Amino acid sequence: MSSLPTFIIIGAMKAGTTSLFRHLGTHPDVSISKRKETDFFVGRHEFERGLDWYGSLFDPSRPARGEASPNYTKRHVWTGIAERIATTLPEVRLIFVARDPIMRITSHYMHNVSKGRENRPFTHAIIENRGYIQTSRYAYQLEPFVGRCGELGDDLG
Repeated sequence: MSSLPTFIIIGAMKAGTTSLFRHLGTHPDVSISKRKETDFFVGRHEFERGLDWYGSLFDPSRPARGEASPNYTKRHVWTGIAERIATTLPEVRLIFVARDPIMRITSHYMHNVSKGRENRPFTHAIIENRGYIQTSRYAYQLEPFVGRCGELGDDLG
């Protein structure tokens, strides 16, 4: 029996991925990864840990297994994620959690302020650090996944 994920929560950051991850983990048929953000598909270093390591993060006895890594939809920072997922897990289901883009940007900014990573006024920060806005460009972030990875549901609304 495979222990690899059957679903991946791919984002967006500050849109409720942690809550969804935790709620899914309470279901008896679901195994969530031992840590929330495995970032397994982000880059060479993570991916080189191998499928045995990745599979060890999930309970193979559960029919649904998944992880949540919002970094998978930070295309402006990392590339090749959709390709690595599609090649490794061609049948995986992808879950993208969206939030009002302005509210997401504000939450992202406040998160960085609380962690001491941001001290500029809000308007300066979002103008000078395009990552705040880029992360909320959902169509841009999802484009590499469409038609490539498992199924990206069209249950919009």
